[in-house]
Amino acid sequence: MTVAPIFIATIVGGTGVACAVWPLRAVTLCRWFHRKKPQWVQDLPGADLVMRPWMPTYFRIMGIVFCLLSVVLVWIAATR
Repeated sequence: MTVAPIFIATIVGGTGVACAVWPLRAVTLCRWFHRKKPQWVQDLPGADLVMRPWMPTYFRIMGIVFCLLSVVLVWIAATR
């Protein structure tokens, strides 16, 4: 097995677990970063998506997808 795919899978899996287990904390962090940016950046199209009320549900779903992606990456690294 090579080290790079396992390392990437660990990062992707860790992000996925954080978003699946603590979606409100992840969204709060993203909202905090959004509010710190200048006003012209906040006015860009699509920049306010993180402020939508359905964003924690989206983070949870994408966390599960990231966890599955990390399992696939480990499987690919193990079978090569």
